[in-house]
Amino acid sequence: FVRGPRYGNVTFDVKSALVWDLKVHVGDSGKVPLNDQEAVQKCIKDHGFLGWMILTGSATYASDADREWHTKFKGGLSAYSISNRAAGRPKRRIKGTFSPSKVIGFGLTGIGALNKALAEGWLVGFQEGMRNSNGAARRAKYMVDLSAIPDWALVKR
Repeated sequence: FVRGPRYGNVTFDVKSALVWDLKVHVGDSGKVPLNDQEAVQKCIKDHGFLGWMILTGSATYASDADREWHTKFKGGLSAYSISNRAAGRPKRRIKGTFSPSKVIGFGLTGIGALNKALAEGWLVGFQEGMRNSNGAARRAKYMVDLSAIPDWALVKR
């Protein structure tokens, strides 16, 4: 195994015979953000396949004391956090612990499979038109509905 290919700001996690990206998600179902749409499309075109392994589980969240320690440890609040607080936005939750429950693996072989997943609706685009903390346009991503992945895309034992 080696580190996966890089496309812009996205580096996929693993490349062996195939390219894989690894994600962690709280809960066993729901919608999980994946990667930049352009990076996904280029990777599939270049390598013929892109798969994801998603580790699901449950989490506890940090207490206010833990959050305070974390903020001090990282050197204080970021400009992004300061602007969010000034705007009255809620604080982002910080995970304290994570207990894994299962791994869901799925992949797309070719651009045709990507288009099929989008047409079937279990893979959708999101973050289109959004902005990053510095005001720059955010790159659109894909999101998967874990409960709707069809058998043809799932990795079998």
